[in-house]
Amino acid sequence: MTEQSRGAGIAFVVAHLVLVSAAGAAVVISGPVALGRGTIVTIASIAVVCGVVLRPAGLRAFGSGIVGIAARAACVGIGVIVAIAIIGSAHLPADLLLSTTAAAVVLALVLDQFAAAFDPIGDGYGASLVALTVVGVASTIPLWLGPAIDTPSAPPFLADGVVWASPLSYLSAVAGYDYLRSAWFYAHTPLGGLRYSLPDPFTTTLAYGVLGTVLWIAAKWRATPMLRSTTRNH
Repeated sequence: MTEQSRGAGIAFVVAHLVLVSAAGAAVVISGPVALGRGTIVTIASIAVVCGVVLRPAGLRAFGSGIVGIAARAACVGIGVIVAIAIIGSAHLPADLLLSTTAAAVVLALVLDQFAAAFDPIGDGYGASLVALTVVGVASTIPLWLGPAIDTPSAPPFLADGVVWASPLSYLSAVAGYDYLRSAWFYAHTPLGGLRYSLPDPFTTTLAYGVLGTVLWIAAKWRATPMLRSTTRNH
């Protein structure tokens, strides 16, 4: 690793930790919010989003190989742990913190490889924007599809599918927190009567793992001819 890339790596890690910690602190300071499962899910979600936003810097710092992928995902996990430690987490079970952090890392890996498959050899800015849009749309699926299926005649699997499609549901299931039944969602959305179940954490982790592997293969498959073309042109 060159001195320049080492400096970029340090800057990437520091920026990630500062962003996640500041955003997590703001969540707690903004109101009378106890550090519970809901706040942990919020911090994990913020860390994943920060990982997508800062991915171009992470590419320059760590590269696009296996080590770079692992380093960027590890920064997401470290961001979650540091933010929770700063805010305070003494009364929360260690297995809850570790499992939610691991789920955030899994999502970060999938989104990193989604961006890589979309633009294997680019600077990462366009791909990060697309990945950010996709995760935003996917996370809000229950909000804009839930009311349409909140009818007595709707089969249960339809509601489950809508809820399971959201990455927020995965983080919430791992943390043991039903975010769609939280006070905010109950007060601001018409989902109070929606009958659903959260996804199974183990099965969903496996599914995301398979998806991430497929995206990694797709990124490598797309990158090979692009790199050859770039080499010929130079």
